[in-house]
Amino acid sequence: MAPPSTPNSFPSSEMFDDLIIIEVGTGDTKRTFEVFKGVLCFYSAYFSSALNGRFRESTEGVIKLPTEDPLIFDLFHHWLFTRRLFDSTLEPSSLLDYRTIAKLWIFADAHLVPLLQNTIADIFAEKMMTSVTAPDSQTIDFIYENSSQGSLLRYTVVQSIRHMTDPDDLCSVATVEHCKEEMDDAESLNYALGTQKLVKASAAVHTSWLYERCCERHVHDGENCMA
Repeated sequence: MAPPSTPNSFPSSEMFDDLIIIEVGTGDTKRTFEVFKGVLCFYSAYFSSALNGRFRESTEGVIKLPTEDPLIFDLFHHWLFTRRLFDSTLEPSSLLDYRTIAKLWIFADAHLVPLLQNTIADIFAEKMMTSVTAPDSQTIDFIYENSSQGSLLRYTVVQSIRHMTDPDDLCSVATVEHCKEEMDDAESLNYALGTQKLVKASAAVHTSWLYERCCERHVHDGENCMA
């Protein structure tokens, strides 16, 4: 069964079953987490394959992730049980910087957790549209270095910038329109960000992009969040 990609799917009580160990990072920063096998497999096709296939992890009940960031996995671990990244009334977009948001999306992409990818894409878009800011050039480079051509994370960034382009600045509009066509060129995107002024989107555009058109930036297989 494919992992859920829309927010109306939840693990059953039977999935809170055997605890498995996940070791994340190396050296002094290494951390160990306990996770219910059924819950982890419900959300992630990557971990489901590792724990239900003919791999050492399936027999030992231990998964090692030496190259992953323990801080990112800690956020993922919290999300697994609560579907929230923090126990806070504040919006995640105000608590997370762009680099961390990008790392979370890339982690979810690599480990096939579509619902988390979609959650993070929404947080990314909300942060950009609400704060009227964009990631710095280092974060843009990081995103492009760690995502594939046609990535929905790249799409989210480019489209959000496009919606915040000053319509009266024809040079900025032309630059971003070129960037939209050349979405897989980080250099063009950084150039666009360095030469244009971002403006607050109209209420109609803001609502449309963040809510009505949210599935454009989501990983879906014939499903829809608005259904």
